[in-house]
Formats: sequence, structure tokens, C-alpha cells
Amino acid sequence: MKNKKRIGLAMLAALLALVMLLGACATDTGTPNDSKQPAGTKQPATEENTTGKPEVRKLKLTEFEVIYAANATAKAKQAAELLAGALGKTAKNDTAAAGAQEILVGVTNRGGAVDLSAKKETTAFDLRMVGEKLVISGKNESSLVYGVKYLMGTVIERDGGALPADYTAAYATDNKVTVFDNLSVLDIGTPSVIYGANLQNMSAHVSYPRVIVLEHSGENNGMMLATLQSLEVKDVYRILRSTDEGETWQEIAQIKNKTHGAMLAGWQPTIYELPRQVGDMPAGTLLFSGCVRRPNGTDDLITTLCVWKSTDLGKSWEHISDVADSYLSKGGNGVWEPVFDMTDDGTLVCLYSDENDRKNHSQTLLGRTTKDGIRWSEPFEVVALPVQGLRPGMVSVVRLNNGKYFAAYEIVGMFGGPIHYRTSDSLTNWGDTSKAGTQLLDSVTRIGMGTSPAVGYAPNSGNCGMLFIAGEHRLDANYDKNTVRGSDLFVSLDYGKTWTAIENPMPYHLPEGITSAQGYSSNFFTCADGHTVWFSQSTDWDYPTYGNKTSCKLVKLSVW
Repeated sequence: MKNKKRIGLAMLAALLALVMLLGACATDTGTPNDSKQPAGTKQPATEENTTGKPEVRKLKLTEFEVIYAANATAKAKQAAELLAGALGKTAKNDTAAAGAQEILVGVTNRGGAVDLSAKKETTAFDLRMVGEKLVISGKNESSLVYGVKYLMGTVIERDGGALPADYTAAYATDNKVTVFDNLSVLDIGTPSVIYGANLQNMSAHVSYPRVIVLEHSGENNGMMLATLQSLEVKDVYRILRSTDEGETWQEIAQIKNKTHGAMLAGWQPTIYELPRQVGDMPAGTLLFSGCVRRPNGTDDLITTLCVWKSTDLGKSWEHISDVADSYLSKGGNGVWEPVFDMTDDGTLVCLYSDENDRKNHSQTLLGRTTKDGIRWSEPFEVVALPVQGLRPGMVSVVRLNNGKYFAAYEIVGMFGGPIHYRTSDSLTNWGDTSKAGTQLLDSVTRIGMGTSPAVGYAPNSGNCGMLFIAGEHRLDANYDKNTVRGSDLFVSLDYGKTWTAIENPMPYHLPEGITSAQGYSSNFFTCADGHTVWFSQSTDWDYPTYGNKTSCKLVKLSVW
């Protein structure tokens, strides 16, 4: 009997211990112990969930009112109204009664604004939740507008208007930041060197850079690949890779001609990542093309536009087809400057310059299509001018928010090779191709730009996006003087109806007396976020001081 009693007491004690243990586990929510937080640390707003872990409370910006100061500047008020419109609201000044949840644009009578005047950077903004108020502060008017546009481009556009109750974001920079009249913001970063001569003791002559960011390659998305034209090594294309947003580059491959005898690779490269499957090539396959040329002036085959593919992120390449070629015996004089694009139905398109109809056209812009990357269609015209001596060339094309394709090209034979452009609803049907199109001119100064155009586009900046055109040299208002030093960057916020010339962050300098440079070309690549555009071009022409030395450089354009 005594033994049974002792066993019963032991079982009761064990049961009590188990109950206490279960009780302790049930009351542990995983919330950090306040005693472990630094003195004065404010705990983030939290709400319990079924996992027992704290979760930051989510807020909906559509439930907030937008408030600006009664004495706000015109642009600050305009920014507040733009933000309110994006939320389906009407902005109010701070004489209105305070609401439960508000977005405060700048310094208002509600308080909470952060003083950024001590920031050494020229541009600085701060966004933070203060209680139930989201406060947007800026060092100056442009910074405040930048802060508003950043909020619109991230929390509203990207995240659907949801933000955590402890939200903060801050940015400060000495980059050149431009706020346009429609409040579009352009933030130009610091150029970095892809390859070439940036020191006196370096020997390089490189040009024609092309840069892409992988976006259809799974875990390798974000990797950057580049190629360029080199006069140092005249029979290969270089492939370079960067994994630190273009700060440093490593050569990972070289492409040589192995299918056309003694023909030389190396001119006018282009690189493209398939956004969707073409034939048996899945999305993420890399395509490369360039102008493979004869080694001397007597061979019948003058040039051919070869196509290679890579399925290992650019480390190895396989020749799969030729887009077009040109034979001396057939009256040709070359095919040049290929670029890839794709239609909505997944048809791959290659646009290029063609000199195969010399009797009627010194040069035309043509295109061909393919469904498999191997068999190419008969050519279609993009620009074919009726004056035989005029040479449209170096086409560059983007797709606009309104669905139209925008193409820019030079017209050599007109003085200075002025850049022209045209639009089309179709990538393969450009309407009346005998028309020159519209000449690129600054809408105020009437200054133009000549030769070697490149077009870039950031779709997520206002309704029309931000359109860029770069080129080799400036043309003055009367086209009677070809200024050979420096270059501009042209910007349009209305699909090319009007243009503004701004300073090129990587000016292309030519010595006096030289009006053009062999192989000059620039390029833009728009990232999937619609806000980031990478701009690359040849620069640093130091002839004759250091010989024919050039660099290929890259700069990040952030557009909001």
C-alpha cells in the first residue's frame, strides 16, 4: 500500500511539472525581450499571427490622406497632388483637419519632418512612419520630389500600396539629379570602365560596347554581360562578365569565326537574351551577332551577319545561322550593324544595314524574322530613301508604353549625318519607308545630333516614360557647323514629340580636325523594373597625345 501511494505521488508530481511546462510554452509568443533592447529603443508595431511570431502591421496607403504645407513651393504641391492622384485621392494643405492616417509631404504643421540641411550630399530624402503619419522629408525641393517619386515607384507601383508600420527609407547622393517639369526624376550615377584605356600607360582602342543584364536565367538574374569591338585583337569578339553591377569586369569567352574560312570576326557586336522560347532555344538562351568580314579587298564574300548561341551564361558559343550576307559578284558592298528584338507572338527579328542594292540605294535599313533562329525570312524595309547617295544606318529600336516601336538612325549623305527617328505599330511594317522620318532636334535651341544613334527607354516614369537618344556629335541650329567635341544626351517625356538636350555623363571627345571616330557607338539596356537603364559608350579619345586609346564605359541611369 505504501509503495502504491509513493508511486501515485510521483505520478502526480510529474503531471504537475508537465502542466507547468506546457503553460510556459503556450505563453511564449517569441516577442523579443524588452530588457535586451538598447535604452530608448522603440518596438516596431506588431500583431500576433498563428505562428506565434511577431509580424509587423501592414498599412494601406489608399487609406491615407496626402497633406502638403499651405506655403509649399509649386513643385512640392505638384508632387503632393501627383502622389494623391496615384492613390485615388485629392491632396490637401495643412489647414485641413488632421486625419487618422496621413502622408505629409515636406515640412507641415503636423510636425515629424526630418531636418536634412546638414547632409553633405547635394540630394537627400527621408521617408519614415511617425505614429500613423508617413513623413516625406527632403534636403531641398528636388530632393523632396525625388522622395515622393521614389515612394510612388516602390511602395505604390511595386508593392501595391502596402507598407509596414515601421517603414523607413532614406537616400543621399552627389549624383547629378534632374527633376523635369512633369516631375520625372533622372539620377545619373558615376561611370565605371568596362574595358580600355583609362590610364596613360595603358594601350587600348575599344569601341561599340553592348551591355545586357540577365533577366530570364533563374538564379543568375542580375548578372551583367558585355561585348565590344577591339582594334587590338581584330579577329575575335570578347565576352565580359560583371557580378557587381558593372564595377569590375572579367573576360569569360572569345568568339571566333570557324565557319567562313578566313573571314574575320570582331566588328559591330550585339548580344541578346531570349525573353521567351524560340524554336528549341528556351528563354534565357543568349544570342550573339556581329559583322564577320573578309580579310582583304578581293574576296567575293564581303561581310556576313553570323548568329551564335550560348546556353551556359556566355562561357561557350555555337554558330547556328547567318542572318544576311553580301557578295561582290552580286553587286554588294556589305551588311552591317545587326540588332535583335522580338514581336508579341515570339518572332525573333534582326534589323541591320544593307548595301546589296547599290544601283538604287547606297544603303538601306532592312530586317528579317525567324521562328527558330536558324531559317531567316526574306528582308523587309525599315528605311529605303529614294536618293541613291543617302545612307540610313545604325538603327536602334525600343517599344514605348503606347505600344508603338520607336526607331532612330543616322542618315549619312546629309551634312553631319543627322539622326532621324520614326514610329510604327509593327516591328516588321514601317509604313512609307521612302520617308526620312523626323530629325532629332532640341525643342528650344533647335540643336541636333549626328551619327551613331542609340535609343533607350525607361517605361516607369510618368505615363509616357523617359526616352533617351545618344549620338556621336552635336549639330548646331543651322547645320552649317559640325561641332566635334563632346556630345549630348537627348531626353523626351512625351514619346518623342519634344526633346531636351542635357549633358552626357560620358562625353565623347574628339581632337580638333577629326570629325568622326572609327567604331564609335553607344547603347542602352532597360532593366525589368522599368526604372533602371544602363548606358554604355566609347569615350576618352586621347589621340594624338597617347595614341589611339579609348575606353568603353558604363553608367547607371535611375529614372522615377
